[in-house]
Amino acid sequence: MKSKLGHTLRKQFDRRLEKELGQFSLEKCEELPGTDRLYEWRIAEGLTAYVLLVIAERANDFTIELAWSRGGTFPTNLRLLTPVDIPECDIVRDEPEEGNYRFRLSSLWDPREDHWWHVSAQRGLEDLSADEFLDYDFTTAEPDVNEEDLRLLDSCVDDAMMRIHKHAVPYFEKVTQEELKTR
Repeated sequence: MKSKLGHTLRKQFDRRLEKELGQFSLEKCEELPGTDRLYEWRIAEGLTAYVLLVIAERANDFTIELAWSRGGTFPTNLRLLTPVDIPECDIVRDEPEEGNYRFRLSSLWDPREDHWWHVSAQRGLEDLSADEFLDYDFTTAEPDVNEEDLRLLDSCVDDAMMRIHKHAVPYFEKVTQEELKTR
């Protein structure tokens, strides 16, 4: 993602999560790329919930991953799991691995696909044809973020926050209830 756009996205996401979901706090995780943002919620004794803002390296896109851990650390090395049954595809949800679970937020709504939010109306390198890419002048300065980009970014963050409220928080609350029953 363009650095200026990524910076704006991270600042906006930080503000929105703090304002709307104050139970999550920004956390450092050395194992994650510096462009990503990790937020932590100590939801119950021995259970921590996470929201990870994943920013694409080469595209003006982001996605959201969710995770929970009984060990109090973000499961960086855990593969993405399937958190819900998908009977029409004969898919059964995965079980936690060593007290950890990690998946994409978009696994919680239909259609269950790998959803990325595109936050720029400008063409990025990923949009260029092979010939255009070969002719691209990499020495030119990165274009400024324009008003259209900011409107699109706002809309994408609004949608992501709505989906965190609608899907992630209830999911984490359900996991907490299930975990407390087994203790």
